Amino acid sequence: MNVPFLIRYPGHIDPRIDNLLLSTPDIMPTLLGLCGLEIPQTVQGTSYADLFTRQTSQMKRPEGALYIKNIDGEKDAKGKVISYFPLSRGIKTERYTLALTLDRKSRKLKEALLYDDKNDPYQMNPLRVEDMPEIFNILCSQMARLLKQADDLWYKEKILSNYIPY
Repeated sequence: MNVPFLIRYPGHIDPRIDNLLLSTPDIMPTLLGLCGLEIPQTVQGTSYADLFTRQTSQMKRPEGALYIKNIDGEKDAKGKVISYFPLSRGIKTERYTLALTLDRKSRKLKEALLYDDKNDPYQMNPLRVEDMPEIFNILCSQMARLLKQADDLWYKEKILSNYIPY
């Protein structure tokens, strides 16, 4: 998380720094929008092109960025990967980062990492989820909305539904 998204588009975008929380599914529609191309309805994500090209865009900014980590799943007889395992999902908001990781065998929660990015910007000291249930629940609710928007496997299979209110 916290990977910078850099765009250089002389004559179209003025140089600036922005705190937009952009999720991976938003990259393609944003780039298509910046190019002035039509965005197919089948494309996941949201175009934030207006935020880059207009100084006073009224477009609503996302509350958080979705984190997705998949690893190799099942393999065929030749050893070719034929599926993936949805290992981790998370959310980065202006203040907090939460990442949930599954146990591969049980598909239950293996690890929950919660950080207060304002007081711990380098994420050196994870917070105990048990000590911050209200923040944890808010972040899980926000993540559920983003997982639904992305039509992610966690949403489709209601993974960790005892934590994430789909």
